[in-house]
Amino acid sequence: MVGFHFPWSRKRRAQASDTSSTTEPQHKPIRYTGPLRRVSLRYRGRVQAVGFRYQAEILAQSVGVTGWVRNEDNGDVLLHVQGTPQQIERYKEGIQELSASRNTWIEAALVEEKPLGVVDGERKFSVAYT
Repeated sequence: MVGFHFPWSRKRRAQASDTSSTTEPQHKPIRYTGPLRRVSLRYRGRVQAVGFRYQAEILAQSVGVTGWVRNEDNGDVLLHVQGTPQQIERYKEGIQELSASRNTWIEAALVEEKPLGVVDGERKFSVAYT
């Protein structure tokens, strides 16, 4: 897994013998280097009314990509994702893991990926509403 945790998952309790540890996992941020790229990703399947956009936003923050996600009128979900090639790959892997997880209703299939121009100065990932 790419360091993503479902927000509703139960936290592990520290064992009685280890009173100095916390219950929160300690993740070191992954440093990515290389040129930025931006792609358009279109997912189809069970992707609306199942928390896909919310999970996509949390995953983006975990991986460190920027961009946006929105529902389309035809039932698809469209994302514009910007980051290093490694970040984008980890993001797509995270979406696959969400889709394969028994903890979500999401069943997403990547049906289209297109390269886009990089947006200078973009600093966050957000949910876009039409």
